[in-house]
Amino acid sequence: MDVEKALKHMAWANSEYMRKIFCIVLCTLFILPSQSYSASASANDSCLSLNAEQYLEANSRLIPLDSNFTVEFDFYLDRDNKDYEEIISQGGQPSSFYIGINPDLGIRAGDAWIDTGAKMPLKKWVHIALTHTSSEVGTLYIDGKVFATINNYQLNNVGTATRVGAQYDAGANERITGCIDNLMIWKSVRTPSEVFQDSLVKSPITDPNFIAFYGFDSVGSTGLIEDNAVPSNSLRPLSTPEFIRNENVKAWDALQIEYVKAWDALQIEKDKREIIRVKDAPQKLIPYVPCFETNKAPCIESLRLISDSGKITEAIPTGPTYISSYSFGSESTPELNIYQWKTPGIIHENKTELLILEAFHFPLGMKYGRGYDVDETIIYIFASSMNAPQPAVHFPDLPSDLVCGSKSSPQLCERHWSINGDYKYEVTLRALSTFDFSHSNGEARDGNLTMKINKNGDKLLTFSGRPVTNSYIQVTELKPENPNQKAADVTYNYIGVFAHSALSGQSQWLSRCDYGRGMSLWYSGSLAGGPVYLPDESALTLQVESTHLNADKTPNVGIFNIVMPINLAKCLWGVDLSKAVSASISASYPELGISEVVTTSSRVVGDTFRVSAAGFHFSSPVIKLKLKQDASAPAIVPEAPTPLPSVVNTPVSSVTTPTQGVSTSVTRKVLTPKKSTIVCIKGNTKKTVTALNPKCPVGYKKK
Repeated sequence: MDVEKALKHMAWANSEYMRKIFCIVLCTLFILPSQSYSASASANDSCLSLNAEQYLEANSRLIPLDSNFTVEFDFYLDRDNKDYEEIISQGGQPSSFYIGINPDLGIRAGDAWIDTGAKMPLKKWVHIALTHTSSEVGTLYIDGKVFATINNYQLNNVGTATRVGAQYDAGANERITGCIDNLMIWKSVRTPSEVFQDSLVKSPITDPNFIAFYGFDSVGSTGLIEDNAVPSNSLRPLSTPEFIRNENVKAWDALQIEYVKAWDALQIEKDKREIIRVKDAPQKLIPYVPCFETNKAPCIESLRLISDSGKITEAIPTGPTYISSYSFGSESTPELNIYQWKTPGIIHENKTELLILEAFHFPLGMKYGRGYDVDETIIYIFASSMNAPQPAVHFPDLPSDLVCGSKSSPQLCERHWSINGDYKYEVTLRALSTFDFSHSNGEARDGNLTMKINKNGDKLLTFSGRPVTNSYIQVTELKPENPNQKAADVTYNYIGVFAHSALSGQSQWLSRCDYGRGMSLWYSGSLAGGPVYLPDESALTLQVESTHLNADKTPNVGIFNIVMPINLAKCLWGVDLSKAVSASISASYPELGISEVVTTSSRVVGDTFRVSAAGFHFSSPVIKLKLKQDASAPAIVPEAPTPLPSVVNTPVSSVTTPTQGVSTSVTRKVLTPKKSTIVCIKGNTKKTVTALNPKCPVGYKKK
């Protein structure tokens, strides 16, 4: 590694002192897992580094969770991230299996044993073993000695394949930072004396009861981590694996003191940089206003409604206007003129022709949750409450509708009006000149979003799609969560769009495929996980959630569609769309342990491949799209893009703006769809859920 070259790209390493510190830290990190460890936890000549960018996955569920098994490994926790993290996992909810830690370094052994009482040592090798009997008795060993035992240790053997360094969920979350060695999976229950002997193992051994043994010394010619016991049980790494050798053990004692000093200095410098970054970070969302207000980006070029017959109606930004701001979570735009967008001749649920179109940009560097890596443009369309106040929500099963507000001052709950669901909506934005469009996703039917540059050099983002239903259960202080409630309290039609830049952290999973430029994914329900591509399953996957029934007690049936450039399909799946290809979409339900194949249609339109599906059910299905070259599938005949018909023109003189005498003195807060984040807990297990109307997964309670 060229340290000097690396340092040139690190702003905090400009001083000679900091450069020396970095060199000390770097050298120390190379031997970090080589410090003195207990005799009962013996790592081999090398171990496999796990971190936020690395985890491994098998091609099947290796651990027989409903039978006798033993799982053992040596582990070195390199960093305390004060979060929930997992060393090994498999399956899914309910009664999911994993071995990991909680924010207090407590060792967890699945949802059925979330508090084993053991603590994970930091920066020290430890041997962990877990046995499970067919009669559901579990035993945890630390460094070859029995630590705890549990009865009724029931585990779910349905779901995700075995993973090392990440959770079983669709997004492979809860990744851990450390080094793992000598992972052993047995189809038998090891005895205490056998576990003690296993804890002393330094190199691969053979035994007829092995399901798998991973020495983590090297990577095979195919890029897989090979099983030393059963070659077919290889593990696929997310990125190029890094093996850290345990030589230079004696150097640890000499460098330990210098390392601690250097690390402290490095953290102080990092904290200073963080303070500067937060201070200089954008403090407000950036609003899009109608382009007649400004002659520069960002602005709204047009909003059009398209009927099934192809007739286009141009929406008109008009009054009455008022001064307010758009909000997203805890952030907001500066105050601006809020317009009503009139759709001549098209009536919405509010019995008027008026819509509210919100468009704003969440800039890179602005704090989003715990990070600063979001860079996206957001669009919402819903019916206006001007001259038609938001309707109250009724709760027929409760004695009163006054469940919002507080106990001392109860109030009616309000919802949004639905937009007309018989039309396709098309929005064109003049985007920020710095916006490098990657991909988009959102709540819409038959959606698509593209970017082109016009003759003036403006970047134009154009979305088109139909509304979807937003169904949710109202949860307040006066109406606490009821896990048995299946029907929504509220259902209405709306559209929500999220266009991500190539700089956004949400686009990095597509970086190997040119950031998926031009891809868009659309669904009903709120996004609960993903999207992400799982190489081992050759599947693009995401998880959505909503209520099982709509507010009118009808089934809440989900929809999904994706538009992707042909070259992206080739990059992810390796398929040639000029030949026969089969596309399949499945929906799995982790809480039920079942899955179903959903009716799917696919076609090539211009230079894009379009796949759609409908008919899956809620509450929290995991959607998986798979493509494969299939000679038996019907050949795909490319279609030419359909040209849009002419616009039904409305005279510009009919557009009402503040300069034409409409009062702008009204000041009120807009009721807008806001994404919020809640924390859900089950025992010591924590999950965060961000959505328009977030709710906890089955078995979890809101914190």
